[in-house]
Amino acid sequence: MKNRGKFIFSFAFLAFASALAGANGKAEAAGQSEVHEITYVSLDAGRIVKKDNPIVAVYEEKFNMHLNMELLDGDTLKQKIPIIVASGDLPDLMRLENYDIFDYVTQDVFLDLTDRVGKYDNIMEHVDPRAWDLTAYRGKNYCIPSTNYTGKYTTNIRKDWLDNLNLDIPETLDEYYDVLKALTFDDPDGNGKDDTFGLGSEYAERFMNFMNIFGAYGGMAGFNVIKGDEIVTFDISDEYRDAMRFIHRLYEEGILDPEALIQKQAQGREKLVQSKIGTFNGWWSIVPQVLTVNLKMPEIAPEAEWAMVPPLTGPKGDSGMMQRNLVCYTAVISKKTREADTILDFLDYLISDEGTWLAFLGKEGEHWVQTDHGKVRTELGQKCFEEKWLDVLHQTVFRSDINLPWYCEQNPSKAPYVIKAQEWGTIPEAFEGIVTKEYQQYNGEVKKYTEESFIRFIMGDLSLDDDWNEYVTQWKSRGGEAVRQSQLAVYNGNKGTSLSFRN
Repeated sequence: MKNRGKFIFSFAFLAFASALAGANGKAEAAGQSEVHEITYVSLDAGRIVKKDNPIVAVYEEKFNMHLNMELLDGDTLKQKIPIIVASGDLPDLMRLENYDIFDYVTQDVFLDLTDRVGKYDNIMEHVDPRAWDLTAYRGKNYCIPSTNYTGKYTTNIRKDWLDNLNLDIPETLDEYYDVLKALTFDDPDGNGKDDTFGLGSEYAERFMNFMNIFGAYGGMAGFNVIKGDEIVTFDISDEYRDAMRFIHRLYEEGILDPEALIQKQAQGREKLVQSKIGTFNGWWSIVPQVLTVNLKMPEIAPEAEWAMVPPLTGPKGDSGMMQRNLVCYTAVISKKTREADTILDFLDYLISDEGTWLAFLGKEGEHWVQTDHGKVRTELGQKCFEEKWLDVLHQTVFRSDINLPWYCEQNPSKAPYVIKAQEWGTIPEAFEGIVTKEYQQYNGEVKKYTEESFIRFIMGDLSLDDDWNEYVTQWKSRGGEAVRQSQLAVYNGNKGTSLSFRN
């Protein structure tokens, strides 16, 4: 399989080489300098490569380059990148997701940018300083990281049901329990049937559906959380066990939809649309976009009104939703490329205000116009955007400080969800971006064991009293202890601290 993958990629490079010969021939005929041929592989993110893309052409002309792009869907990209890296025949430029760079940086295939990026003013101005540290490998930077806002989640509740029962939006964990119980047993929709559950699921990943409950106990499933001069591994903490006791109670009393622990995401969303569920946790866009627009809930349940629930305050005053990774993408350059300077010039312009607006909205006057309501897409701009080629370069180096305000300005009905997800408190992972060899070796098995055990604890197959110690022992012996100790060593080394685990 490795040889076949290498052959396919090498064949693609022959095509690129042919294109290069043609491009250089045209340049020479016109008396221009040699065109810089840049190969670029990235996640498609729902976009497509358009031949003779007029937006891409602006960058190509500005930097006298020919950008050969290959966009891949997520599954294909995850399969192909290891083959590309192992072959050593990398494209000149690649965009990787989150912290995937650590899966490959040890193979010495990426260009060291540590001493290069300092002379690029736009890169230095617009890359979050924290991202350089999070993506550094042994003190060196092998990528240009892009960041996004870390607050992405909201807890949503049927406001019309609360009004029917004369209930307020809950603020504490105890109030949340009382409201969930009422939304289950007090006929909140007034149809005279016992057909609702207080709490349902939207995510296929089980832990995500209970993040507000975990936050009320001061942690988050799968996270290591700093508490003073100690670090708490939440998955083996007393707080995690207390959170599971609360969730188990909801399950036992019939308040939690029992299928929430096993159903697929589409099933969970269907129940929301069919008015079977009173509350759920989700990405900020689920209510204003997925339920309202995509699944047409206003047509199916016109009486439905959703409101947001602030992070719940727990028994010790803790609260918070899950914090997303700060780093969302990284742009890496092949160590073998001859076009490093051109690529960095291109990326430096792309991350500037002018370069970002061009990549995001297209050409002013043609694809967008300036109005009293900000930058607004023209009819042509909207058409090109819907054809999925207009903003194909936009996420190469991402400017969330431009993207998010524009989105809120142009989508006032969705803006409150975006803003609240940012304003409300979040709980961060202490070891964000620390990917050790132990993490790579064991984390998948540990995560699988933890999630399976969680479901068994909630359903009552395992006892939170009798089986807890064995669970913790197994969690550590299956690699959890090796993973967290290796991450702690790196964390303390990077930060110059001497933190230790509380549990």
